[in-house]
Amino acid sequence: MSRSVHIVTAVWGAHFVERFLTTTLPTVLSDNNLPALCWERETAFSIYTSPGDVNLIKGSPLFCELQRHVSVSIETPEPPATREEKYSRATNYYRLGMRRSAARGMATVILTPDAVWSDGSLARVAQLADQGYRAILVDGLRAERDAFMREFESSVKPDKRGILAVEARLLK
Repeated sequence: MSRSVHIVTAVWGAHFVERFLTTTLPTVLSDNNLPALCWERETAFSIYTSPGDVNLIKGSPLFCELQRHVSVSIETPEPPATREEKYSRATNYYRLGMRRSAARGMATVILTPDAVWSDGSLARVAQLADQGYRAILVDGLRAERDAFMREFESSVKPDKRGILAVEARLLK
């Protein structure tokens, strides 16, 4: 793995932007995730979104926290001429991010906008890459959203910055 990492996420629509800002981003910002990754290697973060969601993302205090650690670009690719199925749109955005990573000689971490990252996950990805692993696959386990979020929110409380440090065993 390259010593530099490009984290890519595709998020649009009020529901997914809200989930990204209240669940995914707070777990990514835990001390042993993005901050640890940035400490060890050059890191960039790209967000592909719709023009209407840019201000919502930039208005989040956690977006400011993200910028404290990493160079962040928010891009609003031209929407497709025809209405694409949401997974195809996301796939196209991730492909765009991977091409940009490759052009910069960076490894790519694809970050889905509705995932929970346990504290230390990103640091572990870097360790595995340093051991020679060329690809690391992370299961995207599905859960019943409302039940999961009730349990998650009752079990994990944000710190004063809004960051969520989630122990891996909590997610089992």
